[in-house]
Amino acid sequence: MSVAAPVPEPAPVPIKKAKRANGCVPAVAGILGIGIFLALLALKIGTAPPASTVAPVRPTTAPTPAPSPTVAPTAGALTFDRVETSTERIVTNEAGVARMQTATGKFQQVFFRLQNKQTASASVPSSTLTLTDAKGRTYTSDFEVRQVQAGGVSSAFGKASIAPGASVLLNLTFDVAPDATGLVLHMKDGNDVEVH
Repeated sequence: MSVAAPVPEPAPVPIKKAKRANGCVPAVAGILGIGIFLALLALKIGTAPPASTVAPVRPTTAPTPAPSPTVAPTAGALTFDRVETSTERIVTNEAGVARMQTATGKFQQVFFRLQNKQTASASVPSSTLTLTDAKGRTYTSDFEVRQVQAGGVSSAFGKASIAPGASVLLNLTFDVAPDATGLVLHMKDGNDVEVH
């Protein structure tokens, strides 16, 4: 039987250390490494996250409902009758003293029928009625609503009320701009009618 001779171990290879030039090579390498790291970090921060991590946008308030179809008036239904234009009117105060009042623009005395759409009697204060023109100006009235009587005379409607389902011929005077056109009469909780 023969025995193999032991294999000698290789001799260690001496490693030469690189010469440092006053420690500048490691310092420059370190600075370059930090600069590259910061540049990559800046690029990462300036970019948007991948689409898979973007959360969907959710509104913070309830969405605006779609406009509903035209709704029938709930308080009353207006029907235009006629309009009379003037620059002066005779007005009477609470004591019954009459005087001439001149319009700052022109007076539009709007005659309209009002049908009560409610199940109870309802009054019609002048504050529930406004007039707008084609330029978007809105007019309120300093006058009170008047009920038209037989023979064309009118009387203050005041706190009188309209029975459910009943219709009454009324008028209200507005002082509008001299150039006002395209007038529309509006009633709160009612409908709008063109004044022509």
